[in-house]
Amino acid sequence: MLDDEFKIFVNPLFFDDVNWEEKDDVINQVTTFFKNIIKSYRMKLEGFYKVCVYPTNIGILMMVTLIDDYGYSDKNLDFRIVVYLNKDVYFRTSDYDVISEYSSIYSDNEYFYVLVDEIDDNFIRLCEFGDLVIDDGDLLLCTLKKD
Repeated sequence: MLDDEFKIFVNPLFFDDVNWEEKDDVINQVTTFFKNIIKSYRMKLEGFYKVCVYPTNIGILMMVTLIDDYGYSDKNLDFRIVVYLNKDVYFRTSDYDVISEYSSIYSDNEYFYVLVDEIDDNFIRLCEFGDLVIDDGDLLLCTLKKD
């Protein structure tokens, strides 16, 4: 069984034809995506999950949280899918040099941040040096660099 909470970052090509403004389309596409990866990777995933979906220019971030698994068995799966179109997603790292090339860099005195939408094809080379975080209003960031 997987953890009760996990992140998935997906290539945007998997959701290329999704209309993010159309609720039923998003629900169907995200559900189909999970069924496909469960089948392909023979994952054991059952229960009721909340899936927060954050579409960005370089990919789709999904925060998956187990809400309930009582009474769910034999691959019985249900989702509550919430799409956030206006939340900022940041790449966070402790190494300034990793993101020094970007025009807008932010800091919270412990980490350095760059908006994911500013990152282009370089994300693959960056991802091993940090993680993705969502600004739910609790990030207190100072601007370090702006061109």
